[in-house]
Parts: sequence; structure tokens; C-alpha cells
Amino acid sequence: MAILVLGLQHAGLAIMFMIYPVVVAREIGLTSLETSGLITGSLIAAGVATMLQARAAPLGSGSLAVEIPGPLVLPAMIHASSLGGLGAVAAMLTVHGLAEATLARMLHRLRQLFPPEVCGVAVLMLGISIAQPALVRFTGVNLDQAGALALDPAYLLVGTATLAAIVGFAVFGRGGLKLFALVFGLLTGALLSLVMGLIEPSVWHALRDAPVAGLPTLLFPAWQVEVLLIPLFVLIAIVTTVDNLGVLVSIQRLNDPNWVRADLRSAAGGVQASSIGNLIAGTVGGTAVGISSSNVGLAFATGTSARIVGFVAGGLMIGAVFLPKAIVALASIPAPVIGAIMIYTAAYMIVSGMDLILSRMLSERRIFTVGLSIVFGLTVVIFPDIYEGLPEWLVPLFQSELALATLSAILLNLLFRIGIAQRASQPVPPDSDAYDFSQEFLKRQGDLWGARREIVQRAVQASSEALETLRSQEMFKAPPEMTASFNEFDLDVTLTWHGKPLATPDERPSLDDILEDESNVSLMAGFLIRRYADQVTHRSHGQQQRLTLHFQH
Repeated sequence: MAILVLGLQHAGLAIMFMIYPVVVAREIGLTSLETSGLITGSLIAAGVATMLQARAAPLGSGSLAVEIPGPLVLPAMIHASSLGGLGAVAAMLTVHGLAEATLARMLHRLRQLFPPEVCGVAVLMLGISIAQPALVRFTGVNLDQAGALALDPAYLLVGTATLAAIVGFAVFGRGGLKLFALVFGLLTGALLSLVMGLIEPSVWHALRDAPVAGLPTLLFPAWQVEVLLIPLFVLIAIVTTVDNLGVLVSIQRLNDPNWVRADLRSAAGGVQASSIGNLIAGTVGGTAVGISSSNVGLAFATGTSARIVGFVAGGLMIGAVFLPKAIVALASIPAPVIGAIMIYTAAYMIVSGMDLILSRMLSERRIFTVGLSIVFGLTVVIFPDIYEGLPEWLVPLFQSELALATLSAILLNLLFRIGIAQRASQPVPPDSDAYDFSQEFLKRQGDLWGARREIVQRAVQASSEALETLRSQEMFKAPPEMTASFNEFDLDVTLTWHGKPLATPDERPSLDDILEDESNVSLMAGFLIRRYADQVTHRSHGQQQRLTLHFQH
């Protein structure tokens, strides 16, 4: 029962976004029958893609990733319809889906493009992108007769009550109450909206006139390929792929409290599932679909991200095309209630993004990568008209703060990698403190490489223990040299010296062994070193000793 209710929440939230196909239909002048077909096609495409997302890679992300019609593609769809009607829209959505499928197959080669700080920027900007439309719905803000912004007190009251109910049940609820905090908030907001008169009479008329059940209308438009629009839709596919990756990373972060890097195999499967949704939309006559950030926030809010909920939600979305009255009811939830849910979502996303960014050591290069990317993304929010006049093929990139910030972070990350060697060496000064030297050298390199703090600290502990033992036991003839090398998956610290080998036993030496021979103190140090590192390798070539400490990153 709990899974069914959770699936209904996600399906209901997704159905609310069917307003986007309605916008397209109105802009291109579709008839009522054609509008119904566009909504139905979009709902089927989104439902199938959502169920595919719940499958494990390579055809799905293996997670609860709900698909909805994507607003980013709407302007391009409207433009395509002006050239060739619904046939051109369908053909271009097919191009869009094929481009996404191609990009999905390339993701595993691009792992260096998505370190945690880039993923963190994407998640943080995801929250910011939700916040602006959330506040508009929450407050009912509009222009008064004097041209100034004015809040709607009724909207503000309903939104505040809904948010208070959600937060109250989420923070203070126990068991099932906590799990269904969003449902209680939704009911609170709906009832108060009814009292405040925020539910329009037209909604009641639509509910009355809509049949309880009925066969869906599908368009199956004949494709009309507009060659000049292919580059535009390929570019949009790139932008939406980046957008989807940001959402998928936030899902991975929710599913794994010990998350350290993007699982690109799962992400590629998610992009592949989304591409199939767009191919279906292009076949049956719908709008482009993409992964819903709002539904990810709902998963955060409920604390439930089991992929079985995705199967249920997708199935309910497909089943909804046979239940017109249910679609009307879910799509008519008042704006301030939706705004409150989106604000709750945005709060989770912003804090989660910050946590991701700070999970790695930050050098000046990485600080500027994060800071400049966020600033670039915010220009879309602060100055929405600043990019007017750009070439048409660039417009999609500059319409989304999430896409612009994430792409900026990827490019700046690549730029600031220039000049950073993945390997560094330094002789150990004879009079240096072992811990201070290891800390200064490895922290400096860890900053440059963006290594995880806890891994660098373990490397400092192990290497300083080794240096102190070599020095106290007079095991070298000349000062050792420390070398560190790094990639996204491994950190290796190597000590090279001429002299006696340092034993690193697997078992703890007994106290009797240590008391019997003072030189056996090094055995205890070697045992501790092996405990700090994930793997220890020791090689001897005559008097030359080489101790390598490996740490999984």
C-alpha cells in the first residue's frame, strides 16, 4: 500500500507538468482533439521512460527517476511546428532522441568531466532553478496597476500552511507519518485552497464533464524532416543530457550516503532511457521528455527512492491516459500548493549540492571553477533578457541556469587542469618533522588534484608513520624521497630510500617480540601502516627500497 501511495504521489506530480504540452498546443493552434493527442502522447512517452529508468543499466539508471515533458525544448518545438506542423515536431524529436542515445554511449569515456565539484554545481543549480518558479507559485506574485510587484495574500497563506505541514510532519513525524509528509501537506493545501476560493469554477466544470474512463487519442504524425533544424536539436540534446546528468547525480547522492563520484554507467543508462522516451514521443505525437528535478525533490522529501516506486509511477502515468477525470483532478492542484512542494525540494537540492562541492579539497582552481560557474548560471535568473539577440542555435544553452552553470563548470574544470601534473615528487629534508612534511606535501597535492579529505589524511598518517620509523631506526643512508600520484580512482604514495627494508606484517606483533628486541618496534609501525593503507607493496633492488602505499579513492 505504501508503495502504491508513493507511486501515486510521483505520478500526480508528473501529470501536473502536462501543462507544457498544453502550452505548445496553444502556441501552434491545435484543435481540442489534437491537444488531447499531444497530452496523451507525452504522458505515454514519460510513463514508459520512467519505467525504463527503474531498470538497471545499460537500459535505465536503476533508480527512481521520473520523466516529465521538458520545458527546455518547447521553443524549438514551436519553431519546428511553424515550418512543418506536427510532422516536423515529431521528426525533430526523433533526431533529439537519437542524439541523446549517441551521447549515452560516449559517457563512460568522459569521467574526468564530472568530478564531485562539477556534480555539486549541477545539484546546487538544480535547487536554484526550482526556487524561482516555486516562489512565484508560492506567493502568487504579479504586477499591480502601477506596474509594481504585488503578493497575493491568499496564495501566501495557502503556500505557507502547505509548507508548514510538510516540514512539520517530515521533522516531527514518526514512521508512516514522516513517510507521507507530502501527502499531508498536499491535503492541507488543497482544503485551505477550497476555503480561500482558489479553485476556479472552471475546474469543477472540467471535472464534471470529463469521463471517468475512455480510450486515449494518439496522433501518429507523418514525419517531415527539416534539415536546417537538425543542428539546433542536436545542440538541445547535448544541453538536456547535461541537465539530466545533474539530476541523475543528485539521485545517486540520495541513494548512496557514501557517494564519492558519479556512476557514469548508471547515468548513461538513464540518458539512454530518456532518449527512448523521446523516440516514443516522436512516434506517437508528444512533447520531449526529461528527468524531473521536482520528483527528485519529492524523493528527498519522503526519504524513499526505491526503484519499484518508479515502476509503479510509470505504470500509473500510462494508465492515466484511460482516466481523463483523474488527469483533470491531478492537474488542477492549486499553484501555491505546488509552490510549497517545490520550495521544500529546492532546499534539499541546494544543501545537497553544497555538501558535494565541499566533499573534496578545494584549491584556488577549484574554487574558481565552482564560483564562476554558479555566477554564470545565475545570470539567467537575474538578467533573463541579457542573452537576447544570440544566434538561434545558441539560445537553448542560455535559457537554463542549470545547463549554463553545469557546462561552465565542465569547461572551467578542463581549463584549470592545464599545468597540473598527476604525479609529484619531493625529497624529505633531513631535519623535517615526518608528520609536518607529509601533511604539507600531500595536502598541497590533494588540493591541486581535488582528492577526498579523508583519503589524504589516511595517506598522511601512513607516510608519516613510515618516515618516522625509518628515521628512528636509522634504516636509510640518505634522506628518502616521497612521490605521490593520483587519478580519480587511486592515490599512491611511494617512499624510495637506500638502506634497510621496512617490514609491514599482516598480523600485529606481540608485546614479547617488541620487548625482546628493540628493532621489532618497526614491526608495529609496519603493521599500523598496513592498517592505514588499502594496499602496501614493498620492493627491494639491492640497497634500494621502494614502499608504495595505495589508497582507493
